[in-house]
Amino acid sequence: MNASPILHRYALSFFVFAGSVAAQEVTPARSYDPTPFQEYGWVEFGYAHIPAFDVTLSAVTADGVVNQDLELEMGPGFAVHGGLGESFSRWISAELLGGFYYHGVDEATGAGGVGRGLDADLFQVPIMLNLVVHVPLRSRLTPVVGGGAGAVISWLDMDDQISIGDGNILRVNGSSTEVTFAYQAFAGLRYQYGDGAVVSLTYRLTGVGSPTWGLDDADTGRSAADLKAHDLFVHSITLGFHLGF
Repeated sequence: MNASPILHRYALSFFVFAGSVAAQEVTPARSYDPTPFQEYGWVEFGYAHIPAFDVTLSAVTADGVVNQDLELEMGPGFAVHGGLGESFSRWISAELLGGFYYHGVDEATGAGGVGRGLDADLFQVPIMLNLVVHVPLRSRLTPVVGGGAGAVISWLDMDDQISIGDGNILRVNGSSTEVTFAYQAFAGLRYQYGDGAVVSLTYRLTGVGSPTWGLDDADTGRSAADLKAHDLFVHSITLGFHLGF
C-alpha cells in the first residue's frame, strides 16, 4: 500500500487548518476606555470615619459668655455617594457628586481630660464638582485620582446636658445646620466588567472646614450657646457601581 497520497492529504489539511487559524484576528481583552464626551452615572456605599476633633463651646451664663474647649470622639459612620460624570478623553473626566455621611458622637472630653457620653448625631451632605484623572492600562483595571471643591451641609442634632464650668449645666435639645466651603481629594481603582459597566473602590478625604452650630436651651427654646468645630475632616472608603448612558 502506497502511503504517500494519504500523507500528502494529511499534510495539506494540516497546512490549510494552520493557515486559517493564523489568518483569524485575535481580539484583545477589553480595557477600561471611557468614550470621550460620554455621560455616566454612579452610586457608592461604604464606611466613613471622622477622627477625634476639637470644638469650642461658647455658652451664655449669668456671668457672661463662657468658653470651654472639648474634644469629640465620633463613632463609626457610613457614607453614600452618587452623581453624574462626563468623560472628555481617555485621561480626564468631570463629575458632579452628592452624598450623605452619618456619625454618632461617642464621647465628649473636656480640657481636664474627663470624658462622658454625649447624645448627639452628625449628618452631612457633600455637594462637589470634581476633576478625575484616569491612568489607562492595557487591562480592565484603571487607577484614578482626583479632587475638587464645593460645599458640605452639616446638621447636628443634640439632646443632652453639658457642663459649662462653675457648676453650670446647659440642657440642650434641638438641631442646627451649617453650610461650609469644602474640598475633596480621592484615589481608587475602576474595573470594567461589561460594555459601559464599571465597579470601583474609592478612598475619599473631605475637608469640611470649621462649621459652627447654634444650640438652644431645652427649657426656654432660646439660643444658649455656639459649638464651633476646628478643622473637621471625613474619611470614607466606598464600593461603587458606574453605568454609561
